[in-house]
Amino acid sequence: MIIYCPRCGAEFPTRFRGAAFETDPKCAECGVAAAEPPAMLAPSDAEVTYGLDEWPVVDRAALTAALTADDIPYRWETGVVLVVPEPVEAVVDGILDDLEGSAEVGDDATDDDDDEADEDDEADEDDEADDEIDDGGEEAQAAMSDLFLAADRVRHAPSDPDLADELAAVAERVGASLPPYGVEASTWRQMHDLAVAVGRAGDDDAGDADAGDDDATAESAAALRDFLRPYV
Repeated sequence: MIIYCPRCGAEFPTRFRGAAFETDPKCAECGVAAAEPPAMLAPSDAEVTYGLDEWPVVDRAALTAALTADDIPYRWETGVVLVVPEPVEAVVDGILDDLEGSAEVGDDATDDDDDEADEDDEADEDDEADDEIDDGGEEAQAAMSDLFLAADRVRHAPSDPDLADELAAVAERVGASLPPYGVEASTWRQMHDLAVAVGRAGDDDAGDADAGDDDATAESAAALRDFLRPYV
């Protein structure tokens, strides 16, 4: 029985049915549908925990996508607590710093704008405004839409290698581009990380005949599509 969402760590609602308990098959926070319990980090004495209850669900999803891409085992515990092996603590700290740094960049930019509004040098304010509106333009917007369509196709046909290649190519475009207007850099990075996680799930399925068809790929693609939906 799956107790915590493998993508965002939210606890699945549990209900009594017949002579046993069962959990809802779909996460109420991030929307991922987990048909089977994923492989979880086994308890040990060499573990590190991170309390992430104040993190938004999109950041937690980006974190688990990055852990999956780096083949780092983990599990979630009560209170949105992430558990990882102690030997990879430095690597996980780096991932956390990258995600937190992306959010802080946006905050720092806002603070700088407030300070510069009180300055008399209008030329400096204009330069700062030009930096703020710098974005990937129409090409980035098109890449985001293409990624949504590719994820939807993979969701319906997870075993099609051509569709997997198509999604990987669009993910490369996203990774090499600035975000489109109205999309924050941290959100843009999350889109790319989730796309990489779809490819990783496909590789795992292809390399293991006992993986249980293509459910993992389809679920990852659906999670990516649902994440992109508000932006396309």
